[in-house]
Amino acid sequence: MKHPYLNMGVGIYLSYLLLGMVNIVLASNMSFLSERLDVFRTDISLLISVVGIGHLLSINIAGKLSDRYGRKPLLISAAILYAVFLIGVPTTTHFTLAMFFALFAGVSNSLLDAASYPALNEGFKEAAGTATVLIKAFMSIGAALLPVFIAFLISQDMFFGYAFFLPAIVFIGLGFYFIPVRFPAVNGEKRKEEMDKENVEKQASHPHSWKEGTAIVLIGFFSVSMTIVIQTWLPTFGQEMIQLNENNAVRLLSFYSVGGLISVLLLAWLLKRIIKRSWLKQWYPLARPYYQLSWRF
Repeated sequence: MKHPYLNMGVGIYLSYLLLGMVNIVLASNMSFLSERLDVFRTDISLLISVVGIGHLLSINIAGKLSDRYGRKPLLISAAILYAVFLIGVPTTTHFTLAMFFALFAGVSNSLLDAASYPALNEGFKEAAGTATVLIKAFMSIGAALLPVFIAFLISQDMFFGYAFFLPAIVFIGLGFYFIPVRFPAVNGEKRKEEMDKENVEKQASHPHSWKEGTAIVLIGFFSVSMTIVIQTWLPTFGQEMIQLNENNAVRLLSFYSVGGLISVLLLAWLLKRIIKRSWLKQWYPLARPYYQLSWRF
């Protein structure tokens, strides 16, 4: 029997596959964008920062909108705004306007997250953990596919903007796809009260939980920062440090993303069957600096 929210899940996972592409599309096209916008490569990293700023400024508002108006309107809005970003950046020659479009991408990310995570938890309650893990898997797939497409464009001497336009077209299609799709009913206020009650009970039973919470927030902050740095500068590292041509330098992002996909799937299996989450929290902060230092040698 077909799951009642299967179509919703398909649309959300396709959105995150495209998000995996969006997350690296600026870094993957750094050379082309710097030439078109007449700026230095380091200025393109500023565009990437603007995406993060847009996400930071809008995430709380997006969450409230999701609870008040439902998940579907936010997903449709996110698809439209992503299309605006993907069409606007490669067609403009003004850096200030490109920054404005980058802000759209950050807001879109907030709308997508605020709608998708609760929609999957509400629609797939029997496997909520697996449903959310698959989001990361599809992001890794998208991030692995885009460099291959960019390498093809480079080899054929085609306009770099096609790497933006193709995801934009799919996002527009997804916007229309979501319109008739069925979503679970939203009862945001009730759910919020339940979560607040659960948090109070947890804090009462674990009086030092704020220490663990602070550590997790710090790990999340620095791990995401490191990931963005790697995705931004890995092609440049390949070209300038190990003398790869532009085609192969961009493909490094595919290998990085495939590694992410394998680790997400493997970790989900290990957490379910073998290792404990507490052990992972202790091991991860030690492994990450070792990995970062290995780049120097």
